[in-house]
Amino acid sequence: MSRQQAFSDAIRMAGPAAPGGLQPSRRFAVYRNNVSAGLIGALGVRYPAVKRLVGDDFFAAMARAFALAHLPQSPALIYYGTEFPDFIAGFGPASGLAYLADVAQLESLWWQAYHVADVVSLPAESFAAIPSGELGAARFAFHPATAILRSAYPVVSILEAQRGDGSLSAIDLACGEAALIYRHNLSTGIDVIDASEAMFLAVLLTGRSLGDSITEGLDLNRALTRLISTGIITKVLAP
Repeated sequence: MSRQQAFSDAIRMAGPAAPGGLQPSRRFAVYRNNVSAGLIGALGVRYPAVKRLVGDDFFAAMARAFALAHLPQSPALIYYGTEFPDFIAGFGPASGLAYLADVAQLESLWWQAYHVADVVSLPAESFAAIPSGELGAARFAFHPATAILRSAYPVVSILEAQRGDGSLSAIDLACGEAALIYRHNLSTGIDVIDASEAMFLAVLLTGRSLGDSITEGLDLNRALTRLISTGIITKVLAP
């Protein structure tokens, strides 16, 4: 059954309007508009930087187009809008802001990290207790909030600007950035990391050993310090 047929059936089944009330078609239109407004509002809460970048009217139009094609799969709207960054990437009117989809993806990953169930991080002393001869073979389990985003655009700088004064004038939009998204001690964070560290962490996240994850140009001491300071490791796995 098509969506339009479903709408028509619902209107027909609603029956005639009560005296002094709205016709069923008008009552249904009001309901549909309220639902649409609710979904647009939910997207605005999840993607405030995107909304600020494009303005309220443009965002509302883009969010409405998304909502028409993506109905909620859960009654909890905190889970709604995960596909929005991919939608933005293919949304023609937004093509003039090439970085917009990546900024949306960064906001989405931060949102997911903020709402994911918490897990206890590995204490620094437990990491330090790994014998040096076994460190290269060590594999790790990671906090479920952990994510890596690599972009051709300065997405972290843009996001921080939108959380501040909103000015992009001091940002080189041609300079890409990689980001580590994490949550530690109930605080959700985003760190800018270089390309070699991003590759290192991305490989570690697949379950490869530390030794197999080391990439050319990696500052290993800095990378290991970040593993502990951000709390992204939850346990050491058996080789």
